[in-house]
Amino acid sequence: MSLVGNIHIAVAIYSVIAGALVLRNQKGTVLHTWLGRSFVASMLATDITAFLFIPSSGISWFHPLAVFNFAYIVLGLWHAYFRRSNQWLVYHYYFFSYAFLGVVAAAAGRVPLLFIDGIMHAALIAIAVVFGIGVPLVERTGKVLRLRHAHAAASSTHRAA
Repeated sequence: MSLVGNIHIAVAIYSVIAGALVLRNQKGTVLHTWLGRSFVASMLATDITAFLFIPSSGISWFHPLAVFNFAYIVLGLWHAYFRRSNQWLVYHYYFFSYAFLGVVAAAAGRVPLLFIDGIMHAALIAIAVVFGIGVPLVERTGKVLRLRHAHAAASSTHRAA
């Protein structure tokens, strides 16, 4: 495998680990911020190297997914940095959670292809399982976050009146 391919795999593995730690640890702390920054850097490196590392079989359906993942990372960063909406934290959560889910799904889809070339149906099943488990978890946590935010906004409105 090429140097770029090895870098791609290394930063993708780190992205999965860092993303899991970011989601697992308390939010808003210095640890969350630094783990989040390392997650963003590794995700950007993963997405960029995905385009530099094109296997001998050519561009695959993983490559367009890297474009979506890159967009989610940029949008998650944008909402955290600019905070233009009172819902910025909800957007930040969703974009980064789905970017994390995307890298986990890509890894899960890639594993079967390491062992048996052309076993695309196994890769698709692995990706479907990751999203089948991950999406409800992301949405459940997102719903709690939205409700908490709505409650806080309503409380501040009542205090102002």
